[in-house]
Amino acid sequence: IWLFADFLKNLYENKVTLIKNIKAIITCSSSSIITKRFANNNFDKKLYSKLKNAENQISEICKNLGIKLTIIRPTLIYGQVGNYRDKNISQIIKIMNCSPIIPLPRNTGLRQPIHSIQLAGVFLNYTKKYYEKYDYAPIKEIIEVGGNSIISYTKMILLIKENLPKYNLGKYCIIIPIPNRIFYFFLSPLILISPKFYESILRLTADLSGFKKSKNFKYDSKAQSFPLLPLSK
Repeated sequence: IWLFADFLKNLYENKVTLIKNIKAIITCSSSSIITKRFANNNFDKKLYSKLKNAENQISEICKNLGIKLTIIRPTLIYGQVGNYRDKNISQIIKIMNCSPIIPLPRNTGLRQPIHSIQLAGVFLNYTKKYYEKYDYAPIKEIIEVGGNSIISYTKMILLIKENLPKYNLGKYCIIIPIPNRIFYFFLSPLILISPKFYESILRLTADLSGFKKSKNFKYDSKAQSFPLLPLSK
């Protein structure tokens, strides 16, 4: 979104004729603007700032030009298009391929993964909404969206494992639940090595869900649950 914000700013400052013909903008941000707002490590702090600044920049330009704006903040996107893979579920599968055993806290937080196809459906829904009901559309709207399944992190891992093809080594990975206190005690030295990675481990027990479900948009009428296949090729 920060790249799009810079592009829009360039059009605005150079008074490019094209921008005067824009009636509405639908742009993709991230739920990280919520989940990483109070992060302690510098990487996540910078990510939050980049997202927030980009949203504010786009909002200000749209306000000045009378352009209607919808900002969509998805959570935990997964899916693959050609050689392009997500950096969420695909990364988990890579770890499962490399490690035959994965320890996890016994009690993990909730997740709401959304497939790229579902997210595309949300964008199509709002595009159609602007075409059909432009006069009634709000001046500015922020949508926080996830998939149809709200599941624990552990359940998500088990579903990934269950739906991997037989030739994928991740299918044979063993998940070992460990009491939360013991799990974090043994991993506490990570804070000295990589604060970013340690915070990501801490988030295993955080609830990062409660977003609007993609099934609420008619382009996802089948209301598919996690995971939408294929997870791996």
